Amino acid sequence: MGDGFVITAADSTDIRPAIASAVTGAGWSLLELRPQAMTLEDIFLEVTAHTEAESDAEDDAGAPAAADRVPDGDTETDTGGGQ
Repeated sequence: MGDGFVITAADSTDIRPAIASAVTGAGWSLLELRPQAMTLEDIFLEVTAHTEAESDAEDDAGAPAAADRVPDGDTETDTGGGQ
């Protein structure tokens, strides 16, 4: 992709008319303004990056690491006998 800008709206509202008006009103030339479809790879990368960021935030907040967590239905038992 060449030079340009990518603007992301918070919801599915079509903001192109407002963007076009602002750009041309400022005296800039507008050559193209189109929606950008996401590929499955784009969606995967966005979801996994978001998941990794949440995981890192949990780890930084003192949440137990995955290796320290007890699976549902299991219990940790300390026999105290050192056996």
